[in-house]
Amino acid sequence: MNKTELKWVAHFKNQHVLEQFDDKGREHLFKEVLDRQKELYKFELIGSGKIYQVDLRTGKFFIKGVEFFPITESDFQKPLRDVEYRLIYYKRKQTTVTQTTVKKPVLLYYLLGWQALVDGKNFQRIMFIYPDGKVELKSKR
Repeated sequence: MNKTELKWVAHFKNQHVLEQFDDKGREHLFKEVLDRQKELYKFELIGSGKIYQVDLRTGKFFIKGVEFFPITESDFQKPLRDVEYRLIYYKRKQTTVTQTTVKKPVLLYYLLGWQALVDGKNFQRIMFIYPDGKVELKSKR
C-alpha cells in the first residue's frame, strides 16, 4: 500500500472487526464485507493521518471523529434509525495504455457512502476522497 492509498476497516454488529490487511499483511477481499452487509454497522477508510467513516446505523459521516454532511429526520420523514443504509464503496484508478506501453495505474479517488430506499425512493449520500486529501460531498435522490 503506498502513501496515498487508504485501507478499509469494517465493523460488524457482533463486535467483529475486519481489516483489509491482517497483522501478517495478507489482504482480505472486499467480498467478505459484502457477504455480511446486513451485519455491517460502520465502515472506515484509514491512511495519511486521516480516518473517513460512515455509520450505517445513522447515515452519518465523520472525518477524524468530526461529524459532517449531516442528515435530518426531515430528509426522510421518519426516524433516522428506521432507515436501512447500505454501504457504497470503491476506488477508481486510471491506467494509461498506448501502443507500446502500459503505465502503472494511478489512483483517482475513493468513493464512500450509503444508499437507502425510503418509501420507494432511492437516496444516496457519497463522499469522494481524493489522493491530495480533498473531499467532495454529493447527494442523489
